[in-house]
Amino acid sequence: MGSNPIATALRREKSLLEQVLCLAICQLDLVEAGRLEDLEISLLVREQRMRELELYEENVNAKMPEIENDPTISPTQLAELHYLNLQITGLTDSIAEMDERAQRLVDLELCGSGVCRPKA
Repeated sequence: MGSNPIATALRREKSLLEQVLCLAICQLDLVEAGRLEDLEISLLVREQRMRELELYEENVNAKMPEIENDPTISPTQLAELHYLNLQITGLTDSIAEMDERAQRLVDLELCGSGVCRPKA
């Protein structure tokens, strides 16, 4: 089995994560602007991307053991898979960072409106 299907799936994952990162940045702007209705719509779009991502990830996880034990996979193909995985990891880290920033802003907004609770 060649790595093309896995590389294709990883490239699609990367593309979906790039879209999610754009949405996360947009969501941060929406929180800052207090546009919570638009934020909800954006979160629905993001949820769709994440569901699609989950399907690709399941496919990759199912096929990866075959790739790792396939002596016909070239070092170049393995390097491409490794590179794509590094890019995917970087995107997920960036998304998590944006989400944390957005959550802090939401928490500040809630506290500003008197809804916050003291931390234990």
